[in-house]
Amino acid sequence: EITSENFTQHAHCFPFGLKQLDSEHLVRDAAILDDKSLICVGNVAQNSLVYILYSTKEQLIEAASEAAKKLSKSLHNIEGKTKYIIAIDCISRAFLLQDDFSKELIAINENLPENYISAGILSLGEITNTKQGATQFLNKTLVLGGV
Repeated sequence: EITSENFTQHAHCFPFGLKQLDSEHLVRDAAILDDKSLICVGNVAQNSLVYILYSTKEQLIEAASEAAKKLSKSLHNIEGKTKYIIAIDCISRAFLLQDDFSKELIAINENLPENYISAGILSLGEITNTKQGATQFLNKTLVLGGV
């Protein structure tokens, strides 16, 4: 049974997925159980079709590894230029992974090219533009970029 006392230890494991036009889910983390309401990190529009999502720690770590592989393929090795990689990781991933969060960082680093200076931050979420041009706030995401 999920109560207001144990809510936070369970909520990060089961984010909500809001159905989008492009068939991907917009993820929302439930943050607070307030009497009869759930307060999420980010808006949930009235009458939204909401799915309860679940992922294993292994799936999250593998997705991070695949993102790093994809980034590595897109980077160009330019002689004499300093090269940088930045990781922006949603803190809700760290909450879900707990002691295994370091495994996600290792999986990313193992798949990045050498000779790059890397840095990262834990964020409350990320902002992106949709194909329709609207700006959306994302939860449970990992963004990798390099120059």
